[in-house]
Amino acid sequence: MKIRERYRRLTLWNKIAFWAAIATFCSVIITLYFRCVPSSSETEILERTKAIQNQTAKRILTSEQQAQMVEALKIYAHKKIKVETMLGDSEAIQFAKYFITVFKKAEWSVDDMALIANQPHFGIKIRINNMPPPEHAEAIANVLKSLGFEVKGEVRPTANKDTIRLLIGSKQ
Repeated sequence: MKIRERYRRLTLWNKIAFWAAIATFCSVIITLYFRCVPSSSETEILERTKAIQNQTAKRILTSEQQAQMVEALKIYAHKKIKVETMLGDSEAIQFAKYFITVFKKAEWSVDDMALIANQPHFGIKIRINNMPPPEHAEAIANVLKSLGFEVKGEVRPTANKDTIRLLIGSKQ
């Protein structure tokens, strides 16, 4: 018996049930397709969510990173450094505390943390008073770059000649 003949022999309710089953099967296939393949707007939302999470995530120095920094900077023991950060930025203050710990472990002469409020700063800056930069300032920049941090240099002629200033700004 052919399919058409079998279909013609069905009662009205059986025909309705047959078409309902086909519609359900098609809707399940379509639903699975759209759940597995995110639309461009869903992809965009996921990218924005990840970007926001990256912006709000706290910066840290892992114990391995701290050990690498201590090892690289210990040869400059007793050099002077002042760690500065942004007043009111708790994330930057917490991040700056990691650096103070590293410099103390490397036996540097570390001044108390300075909180600055005059203008916003972003990222990590090494401030020196003249060019060329001292060897130990370059060592700080190199070790931070090797750990994946972006570091900028800044010349401040009014700064203390013997003290390097490490500015920990707000997260970019």
